[in-house]
Amino acid sequence: TFPAVASRLGVDLHPIDVRNPEETLWLQALIWPEHEKRRHMLQRAIEIVQKEPPRLVTGNALDLFSEIMAAIPQDTTLCLFHTFVLNQFLPEDRERLAALFAGEATRRDLYVISIAWLYGKVPHLELLSFQNGIQTVRKLAVCSGHARWMEWVE
Repeated sequence: TFPAVASRLGVDLHPIDVRNPEETLWLQALIWPEHEKRRHMLQRAIEIVQKEPPRLVTGNALDLFSEIMAAIPQDTTLCLFHTFVLNQFLPEDRERLAALFAGEATRRDLYVISIAWLYGKVPHLELLSFQNGIQTVRKLAVCSGHARWMEWVE
């Protein structure tokens, strides 16, 4: 059974507003011309977001996470999701993020689902969980960098 989602929040340095035609064109221009399936998938996503825009916060997640995580009610499960973020961080920023997660995990269980390409020949989908203060990392899948395929490993 898919769990109920209590709330959603996106954090980005420069979020794109797909209700703005110029910003939508910019986003579409980032897809290579020969990637027709990706273009179609993006168009479907844009249509969904235009109908029901997510709550977005502009800023550096490293600066905002403590406050954001503290605002999430303690009786809900905290689950964070990010794709291709860690490979853009400096090593010290990765350490800072890990410390933020570990700090929050002293107060509650925490789950982080991520896709990153820090090592190996392909990106990895991983689940980082903190349950009762115990950290576990599970590699769930390997995938392409452009959502063309995913191979589950568990």
